[in-house]
Amino acid sequence: MTTTDDKPKRERRAGNPDGPLAFARRLRRDMTMPERLLWQALRSRRCAGLKFRRQVPMSGFVLDFFDPEHKLVVEVDGLSHDGRGEPDRARQRELERRGLTVIRVSNDEVLRDVAEVVEAIASCASRLRAAAAGSPPLFPSPLVGEGGRRPDEGGASNDRRLLADPP
Repeated sequence: MTTTDDKPKRERRAGNPDGPLAFARRLRRDMTMPERLLWQALRSRRCAGLKFRRQVPMSGFVLDFFDPEHKLVVEVDGLSHDGRGEPDRARQRELERRGLTVIRVSNDEVLRDVAEVVEAIASCASRLRAAAAGSPPLFPSPLVGEGGRRPDEGGASNDRRLLADPP
């Protein structure tokens, strides 16, 4: 029999006697209806090509949904969060201190219009991509000239230079 003290330290965090991995597995199995609805919309890169994982243990917390590429966390707040305003804010500050962006949505928002929630998540990811690239994501840069060639170039070309490229 293995006691809690026999487990490695990372398995004992989050105040759970079974450890955060077992706790995260249980949360995956016992997702709420709003979490299930949102997961169906986020899984398999269905939301703007983002690769979300669900119920991810991290730094003593279990994140509802996490896209590691964009360091984007989506938290669904339901009845379990009622009266937990300050602990939730402290948790969010800690996650943001670690470089993560946290989006909080309520159960009601997901149940009312999951497509609107997904659109807000995609919009946030677009802003994160733009910030990482250093430019706003308004429109893709158009190709110059027909067929991707510059007006001053003769003949056909497979050169796909962008307008921002100086002549």
